Amino acid sequence: MKIMKRYIFLNFLLASSLYAGNIQLSPHEIEIYKNQSFLISTSQVSLQKEGDLKISIPSIKNIEDTNIFIENLNCSITYEKELKIENQKIKQIKEKIKSLNFLLKTKQEELNTFKRINVDISNIDKVYEKYNKLLMEISSLKEKIERLKEKLSSLQAYTGKALKLFYKCSAPVKSYIRSFSPVNISGYQEYVLSGFTDKKKIKIDSFLILKNHTDISFKDITVKYHSFIKNPSIEPPPFKRPIYRAFQKSIAAAPVSEYKETFSKSYFFVKNVNLPKKETVKVIISSDVYPADFSIYIDGYATVTPFLVAKFKADQNLPSSFNGKFFIDGMFIGKGRVKSVVKGKENKIFFGEDVMFHVKKEKVEDTFERISSNKVKHTVRWKYYLENNHKVDMKAEIVDRLPKSSDRKKIEYFSDINWKRFTANGNVIWEVLLKPNQKLNFSFGYIEIYRVRE
Repeated sequence: MKIMKRYIFLNFLLASSLYAGNIQLSPHEIEIYKNQSFLISTSQVSLQKEGDLKISIPSIKNIEDTNIFIENLNCSITYEKELKIENQKIKQIKEKIKSLNFLLKTKQEELNTFKRINVDISNIDKVYEKYNKLLMEISSLKEKIERLKEKLSSLQAYTGKALKLFYKCSAPVKSYIRSFSPVNISGYQEYVLSGFTDKKKIKIDSFLILKNHTDISFKDITVKYHSFIKNPSIEPPPFKRPIYRAFQKSIAAAPVSEYKETFSKSYFFVKNVNLPKKETVKVIISSDVYPADFSIYIDGYATVTPFLVAKFKADQNLPSSFNGKFFIDGMFIGKGRVKSVVKGKENKIFFGEDVMFHVKKEKVEDTFERISSNKVKHTVRWKYYLENNHKVDMKAEIVDRLPKSSDRKKIEYFSDINWKRFTANGNVIWEVLLKPNQKLNFSFGYIEIYRVRE
């Protein structure tokens, strides 16, 4: 580890020496969206009313994709010119690799000659000794070449680009030069959601998984994570043009982290992140505990499985994620998708099947009766059987669906118990409270009267 740190430090000094007399921008912040990421580098400068300065930007490959600006609003860059960098160290390493590759090829050809040597009992020891020595030399050469290639890759990555900037200011100022360029770093959010039924609370731990695909190690850098996809459009499309929504903008998702909201966006701001090259790191960005009401949710139309659900209100927005791990009272439930959490609204988190609450549904009647020459009465009845085996009272919400009336048929609904709500799309909702070991049975259904041809 000490050798690696010394190597990175020497590389950084070497890159700095390439720009003697230049202003070198230092990596300051990584801004991550779901579809792309940017590296922001900065340096403080003293500027006259008019002039030019040379800057170096390590860690970038293309000037065309990089935006450079002066932070002071009274200054502007009038012209940019890329400078050619003569890096003797890179040239020396390339020549050394070329030389070692030639030597390696020679040794490999020499190794092939052993296949044509006539070996007998008198020279077998000598041939075997030379063969092993040659194998060791080839192996050593390959290792040296690989080490040099790693040095070359890191040095090229740190070298970046150099530019000459011409600027104008309304008065001499001290300000910052800032560059904004794409970087091959990806990130996504992962949640651990824990429910505690005895405390009536839930805990949401949010982690940021960062993957550094570059050959550059970043130390103590700041990361801004935006949960939405960065839209390249600057303004809305024309009014009459069709709109295709490829994504839903959910308001975002550390060492030291902070949730921030701007005028139109929100994001997580994470300081002091160490991101080694070609590695993945996991940092916690938030850990929140909220009061929650636990109840049973039963979708009787799709499945009669009783699901445990927690309802709560959050003080910040959290984006949806396909990477969620669910625990209830210390027990691992499974992995699944986490829906977005909306600040200030009632949110729901499901914690799988509740095996302590039993539900059964069966159709007990499905009859047809002709009530006139051209009318038929169709009666359909179902029955629910509920049982609470918890040691505490449990509220249960049962959701089912019934057909709707039309011009051709008239429908009347019935239920043994009052439903809480009957929605326009035909959903019926009951809400019941069962004490420990209490059972509840009730039936519901509809009577459909429709005309038939005589």
